Amino acid sequence: MCSVFVLEGPDSGRSFELQNVPLSVGRFPDNHIVLRDDFVSRKHFALGKTDKGYFIEDFGSKNGTYVNGEKIAPGIRIPVDERHFISAGTTLICLGQKNSAFVKAYLGTVKALKAWEPSGMKETLILKTGRTP
Repeated sequence: MCSVFVLEGPDSGRSFELQNVPLSVGRFPDNHIVLRDDFVSRKHFALGKTDKGYFIEDFGSKNGTYVNGEKIAPGIRIPVDERHFISAGTTLICLGQKNSAFVKAYLGTVKALKAWEPSGMKETLILKTGRTP
């Protein structure tokens, strides 16, 4: 059985066991995994297991779900394993403890910049790095 580790965000330090059924992840209490991140949708994504390994599927979340920094399309199951890190809102998670040290080292190279639209009503977080994981 594989565990999900929350590395960054309001739930940093928590972990969850992945099971044989897809687990819904989001802000609302009816999810299997509840994240206290205001930038995570009520029903954000699913994590699950198939005969071929683990997958993630975005539920059409407002802010999107990212695997290794790439936004994934909603409604499509994307294979993931311990080499991948997943971000939703300000939350960063990984599968398996082996990957957590790698992801934390990578985060040390990332610079976060805030950009504001001219109206001042929307904030965007821009992550810049000098290397790829």
